[in-house]
Amino acid sequence: MLSACGEGRGRSGGGGGGGPLKFWDQIWGSQAYIQAAKTLTEGYQPASGRPDATYQSIPWANFVQTYSSAIASNTGPAVSSGAGYQALQFFDQGAIAPADNLVSKLQGQDFLEGTIEPLKYQNQYVAVPWQLDIRALYYRKSLLEKAGAEIPTDWDSLKTACAALNKIGVSGFGMCAASST
Repeated sequence: MLSACGEGRGRSGGGGGGGPLKFWDQIWGSQAYIQAAKTLTEGYQPASGRPDATYQSIPWANFVQTYSSAIASNTGPAVSSGAGYQALQFFDQGAIAPADNLVSKLQGQDFLEGTIEPLKYQNQYVAVPWQLDIRALYYRKSLLEKAGAEIPTDWDSLKTACAALNKIGVSGFGMCAASST
């Protein structure tokens, strides 16, 4: 989430004006993901006097321009998912409200160790962790044996194994991802 359901520092956004809270969500998966996120958002039951929520899926193509234009025109979302450093950029522009109150309510029960502190900037939380992109590393035992390398168990041993694999003409490390997953 980029903002804390309300006005940024010196700017109102999609949370003000008495209209629904706008939730902008990057496309993190297939159409099934988008539909589930929309259903969840629109199923939000606000407390009396609080606004409903609307959902809008935001494509990754030109997303920086989409957010920047909306913030400049004061039509941005109240809450969004987004890219890793987006919250810092928009916080510096005064477009994101600190998430300190939300974090204090949730602290210790909803965050995995090490996921919340990196989101603190200028002594304020600018976002909350939402999704972790965990990549599993696999190894090919026969190539490690051929290179005389041990199975890596930490970053230093991975670096050592990669160097040994390189000596036998093998790339020691590779990752891939697909936009369809």
